[in-house]
Amino acid sequence: VKYRQPWVKHHGDLLATSADALREILKRCPDVTILVAAGFPCQDNSKAKGDKRLGIRGQKSGLIQDIAAFLRRLRAAHRQLGRMASVHVLWENVTGTTVEDAKYIAKHCGGTHEPIEINAGEVSYATRPRLWWLTWILTFLPRESWGKGESWPLLTNWGTPPTHPPWIRTEYSALRPKLTCRTLSFSI
Repeated sequence: VKYRQPWVKHHGDLLATSADALREILKRCPDVTILVAAGFPCQDNSKAKGDKRLGIRGQKSGLIQDIAAFLRRLRAAHRQLGRMASVHVLWENVTGTTVEDAKYIAKHCGGTHEPIEINAGEVSYATRPRLWWLTWILTFLPRESWGKGESWPLLTNWGTPPTHPPWIRTEYSALRPKLTCRTLSFSI
């Protein structure tokens, strides 16, 4: 980020940022939509742990508590300043997350929606099904469809890339061969 976007100001560990510091940051960014994008450690949610899975009660995946506390401080500072723009959340973790934990995560990210499942295998060589929590309505392209994953709604056909570079179609950006990024559009 520092090299490609030198105008971005780095604030260090935002999870440790005080409410006063957050208000100061927000004062410099009036009326912008804020996106809190985070992924918390997955080890305690992993299906590889079998019956020993601790979920978000585990020491590693429990970091979600710190992220939720940061989000509460951010939203409180945002309200105190009377900002009109929204604070949105995009959180990610593995599909081994239990239904109970998923509901807790949705509640603490400020949304009421269950997560959606998206598999990166549609655009890469690795099959990596993941859960995503959003606080906006996901719009999708005509070729995309909803299916049923193991426990969650599964977005399919989202990553069908054009047959060859250059990636002419605007909803794709080429990161490297056979690894594209689908631009998620949302309405506020």
